Amino acid sequence: MTVEEPTTKPKVLLTGANGYVAAHVLKQLIEANYHVTGTVRSEEKANLSRSFNPEYEESARFIVLSDFTKQESWDRIFQETEYDYVVHTAAPLMSKENTDFDKHYLEPNVGGNLGILNAVSEFGKKVKHISITSSICALGVFDPMAGGATSKRFTPRDWDSTTYGMAREAKNLLTNYCVAKTSAEKVVWEYMKTKKPHFSVSVMLPGPITGPCIQPVISLSKINLTTDSIYSLFNGTFSEIPPTFFSEYIDVRDVARAHVRALTSPAASNQRIILSRPGYSNTAVVKIMGKHFPVELRGRLPADKGAQGNPPVDIDSELGGELLGEYTSLEESMVSTVRRLLELEGIFGRGGKSGKEKRIVEHLEEILGKKTRGVTTL
Repeated sequence: MTVEEPTTKPKVLLTGANGYVAAHVLKQLIEANYHVTGTVRSEEKANLSRSFNPEYEESARFIVLSDFTKQESWDRIFQETEYDYVVHTAAPLMSKENTDFDKHYLEPNVGGNLGILNAVSEFGKKVKHISITSSICALGVFDPMAGGATSKRFTPRDWDSTTYGMAREAKNLLTNYCVAKTSAEKVVWEYMKTKKPHFSVSVMLPGPITGPCIQPVISLSKINLTTDSIYSLFNGTFSEIPPTFFSEYIDVRDVARAHVRALTSPAASNQRIILSRPGYSNTAVVKIMGKHFPVELRGRLPADKGAQGNPPVDIDSELGGELLGEYTSLEESMVSTVRRLLELEGIFGRGGKSGKEKRIVEHLEEILGKKTRGVTTL
């Protein structure tokens, strides 16, 4: 592993650097004059990230970390380079491929958090703060057995109480995800309480994340959960507006901004920070689409037949609001999201692979077959 050239810029380790949230964190860190080292799961993903963002060449490098449950890999990262801050976003997402609660959710979530904490305690003596992505579901906002949201007021003092046994028995992706996120966060706070390390932490608990995807995208068939959900409202999936599952949202740029600000904000030190705003509904989103894209989406939006959804959830996101100053509105978030999706349609076409998409995929495969500077494999 090659140690990077000395730099006067503060150094940040960003995990999962090619992800939806992390791509915005990377962009904002570079704009704020940080030097970033990003971890990715494969050399192909590192090459894709560099090919999509060549302007980052002087301000970012990538490390291939294929298994973030291995303690020795985290140790090597902090042994060989000194960092000032860490933003940890890498974690398994809900997907049909990730079905095993222990293997696909619990172990990588908990192992990733513990791996970083142990490595920074032992070798990252310059690290001042670690900002970690969790989820609003760690508050217990969802009743997995009922498939909906509960109705009490949720604060940073609340926790999901679903047990490991319930998760294993339920065999439900949302339950798996929520329990693993909760367990991984509890490990962090127990570590801070018992080990009393030299660094502080903050944990972000975002609601469903909206906003434009700027991470490398090679297909419209699967981008990320919330973006896919928004795209389904105008890609022919629905003839009628579907019921709304959850009435909260947060723009991805706000999540990234909270991570970046938390690194140096005393108010964020050792805090659970809820990032969530009320007012999301599929009906409201479709109306925004019709208002701002009357030509582009003519004949593509589902009909409003008065579909309802689960009741709104009462969530205390005061600390998140204080950290951010202001939130991105639902309208602005949706306009940016749809504009980006339409741009991607212009590249890939609608539905299956078009000839144009085939050429782009061939180009990406060519990129992936080449070595890229600034990529290190552990």
